[in-house]
Amino acid sequence: MASHDLEEKVIALYGEDKWKEIINLKNVKDTFEKYRLLWVWPSLDDLQWIKDIIDGLQLHGIISIGCGSGLLEWLIQKHSGIDVVGIEVDHAWWTCGYSPPLFLKKVIFIDEDNNNVEIPKSHALLFCYFNNAPAFLNYIMNYSGSTVLVIGPGEGRGSHTDPTPFDKKFSDLGWQLYKFREIGNTKDYIAVYTR
Repeated sequence: MASHDLEEKVIALYGEDKWKEIINLKNVKDTFEKYRLLWVWPSLDDLQWIKDIIDGLQLHGIISIGCGSGLLEWLIQKHSGIDVVGIEVDHAWWTCGYSPPLFLKKVIFIDEDNNNVEIPKSHALLFCYFNNAPAFLNYIMNYSGSTVLVIGPGEGRGSHTDPTPFDKKFSDLGWQLYKFREIGNTKDYIAVYTR
């Protein structure tokens, strides 16, 4: 499949609610178009692992900060039935013709200068390939819940995020690494922190 056809294929499968078929596209060559839709392409096992974490910690859902297109969040929701809400800035960008399509139906758009959103303590926070340390600290400091999931590059991946999955900031802020998992052999990791 040519990379420019990937988005059309994903949109068609999304429209038919064929989320498992979207997951099966994970072996498509890494291209700008692929990353435009999804920074990490999870397997069914990865989605089950996330569901088991949320269920095991008796949480009611996930709030994804900086959800982008929301494709990952939609896949989590479809597999698990978990309530997933996205938080994103710049409504104008995400609704213009140049942006990737939005897959997650529940997205709250906020003002970048006023990003105080009340996060229910019954929901985990998710940061996937997040790259804004001041905003991250603001969310963490105002979050009264007990679980944070971070998806991003491990050592040697060649990508940058802030926070990283194994960032020292978590222990400095009183969080403990609960579990982690590599996504395939990608050097991308899902880390779960609790307090």
